[in-house]
Amino acid sequence: MEIKFYALVALMAFMMPDREQLGRVFGILALAMGGVWVASTIISGSGSITPQSLLKFLAIAPYLSFFAVGILGWQFQQGHFGNERLLTANLALSTLIIFVEASSPGDGYIAALVCAAVYLALTMLFVRYIRGHALPHFPGLSWAMAQVGLLSFSWYLIHENIGVSMLATFNLHMPASVALGLVIVSTFIMAVVFASLFEWRFRKPVEKAAEALLVRLTPLMEALRRRAA
Repeated sequence: MEIKFYALVALMAFMMPDREQLGRVFGILALAMGGVWVASTIISGSGSITPQSLLKFLAIAPYLSFFAVGILGWQFQQGHFGNERLLTANLALSTLIIFVEASSPGDGYIAALVCAAVYLALTMLFVRYIRGHALPHFPGLSWAMAQVGLLSFSWYLIHENIGVSMLATFNLHMPASVALGLVIVSTFIMAVVFASLFEWRFRKPVEKAAEALLVRLTPLMEALRRRAA
């Protein structure tokens, strides 16, 4: 998913040097693709080979609105307020996507409502932050959440392939709630180790080197763009 997102943004950035325009076009694309995904999920349901699954895995349709919230939110924080309505629309759509993805007719919709409500509450904190307001501070808890945030990318990288495999195995031998708790703790410990051995030692330096290279290549890209125009 990440590679597709990076490739899409790189292509759009090459075609649109105006970053506010890029955010606007990306936000519109996210609304269109996310809306189609929601409609296809409601109509055809989920499955291994359905319009819903193809849009999800090939076009990353349901994920674009989440990226759009981040992109448009950052632009808003930088003082570019022209895409505020797009930000609001993508926030609403991403909340709906959470609800649709978590919904299970057999189990009811309580879990889906809880997931959507938690996501919406967190994004409201994000909106408060980009509007210039300080986030609530709770002694101890705020520090702990910040540490989880610093480890979030490492945790994300291992949560699916490793975490889901562990969960499937543990579910065979213990209650689901115990298995879930054990997997959360285990994968978090793995994330701490992964971050110490790889994330901060290798990925961050490579990221800084790539950013420096991009800065040097920007004038060349702009010259090529002007020549193509």
